[in-house]
Amino acid sequence: MSGEDEGLSLAEHLELCGDFVGRIGAPDFFDRTIASLCRIGNYDLGEAIVFRKQGGPRPISSRLQLEGRRIAPEIYFSGFYRDDPIFRAYMDGAEPGFYRIRDLAPNLRESAYFHEYYAGTRISEEIDFLFPSFDGFAVVIWLGSHDYGPHPVSPNPAAVAALEPVLRNAIERHVELAGSDAQANVRRTSIERSIEHAFDHFGSSIISEREREVLRHTLRGYSAALTAERLGISVGTVKNHRKNIHRKLEIGSQAELLSLFLHALPFTDDAEEIDPLAAYEGTVRTMWHA
Repeated sequence: MSGEDEGLSLAEHLELCGDFVGRIGAPDFFDRTIASLCRIGNYDLGEAIVFRKQGGPRPISSRLQLEGRRIAPEIYFSGFYRDDPIFRAYMDGAEPGFYRIRDLAPNLRESAYFHEYYAGTRISEEIDFLFPSFDGFAVVIWLGSHDYGPHPVSPNPAAVAALEPVLRNAIERHVELAGSDAQANVRRTSIERSIEHAFDHFGSSIISEREREVLRHTLRGYSAALTAERLGISVGTVKNHRKNIHRKLEIGSQAELLSLFLHALPFTDDAEEIDPLAAYEGTVRTMWHA
């Protein structure tokens, strides 16, 4: 990956989002999430960490390169995490969302944390997602780039920041469905079955059968061209179907589509031919008028 990367197409963005959305509840969910986010934002480093109010943080998944670092990653968990700007923000009750370390700590380079630890990581352009909405702990995903090498990368933080609602919903559903690591292994088959059912029935009460076929491929990350090839129709027809789907679902982007799908996912009933979107919207209406 280099600074010459011209960016990804919408279809590639959607395919990468679908890659981690499709792993909700699975043991490799965070591995796939970090890999996708790094590709979307043109980052070469990333890590998912659990923060807790009581006790130290715990790594969940890492995409780190040790070559060029002047300090071992494990040093962070021995105590330096206490001065990490995103950890301090979490402890201070920061709202869930997207953060840049330069905004959290404008004077980072003047701090002891920087000189004693951070400078040795050789990380630049760090961004963080903070999701402290769970019982007693938070999930943090950070992405960064190396500050060395013959071809430094040119990150695109805006591309990743735009996915914050999708990422938040995906992590919430993953935690809800998977629970502990042991539960994840036991329930994986059931979870995958529920997701497959949701792919097949999402929007079925609103859109046509052909639109459902296009939607299923879209949610699975297929490009318009590959969807057209699979369904034996033209690319233009696929794009028209997608426009109709957006209109009928009252959404304006692929990111909104993924977010809506994730909200509806818990309302999937494997035993019933029910549209999870209709069940979700019915629940929302009931709560609104209660």
